[in-house]
Amino acid sequence: MRTGGAALIAAMLLVAEPALSARPAAALALEGKLTQGSLVLGMAEPGARARIDGKAVRVGPDGGFLIALGHDAPPEVTLEVDHADGSAEVRALAVERRQWDIQRIEGLPERMVTPKAEDIQRIRDDNRSTASRAPGTTASISRPRSELRSRPPPTASSGWSIPTCSSPASR
Repeated sequence: MRTGGAALIAAMLLVAEPALSARPAAALALEGKLTQGSLVLGMAEPGARARIDGKAVRVGPDGGFLIALGHDAPPEVTLEVDHADGSAEVRALAVERRQWDIQRIEGLPERMVTPKAEDIQRIRDDNRSTASRAPGTTASISRPRSELRSRPPPTASSGWSIPTCSSPASR
């Protein structure tokens, strides 16, 4: 009887083995709210590859990846994951629509909305000079641009006024 029981268990394992191997090697997990403008953390096994609506998504060595949903993401996106074992998984993800608090500024001069080429160049120059400034230094915005470029950073002894913020109660 003992050998019969062992044979029965062996037979059951042989029958069950295909069903066990058909399971994916690792589960695909998503964490976060699928809403327009959100980030969702994905986790697959190491070596997996992922695509969202056909675009490749970077997958870390540990299988982690991020899905960034745009502010105007469609109601459904498709996540495709190619697992390391050769199997593939496709999920249709429902994206919740989000109501955005949109604020508009009316009455701006056209030059501020659509800057001229010289304005764009000035902005680029200002950004380069700001990026090259030593960390922790600032320039006073109460001086003309020519002075900002020709003078050292403001200090209490240089005579420059450095704007400060204070609450209306302390004025």
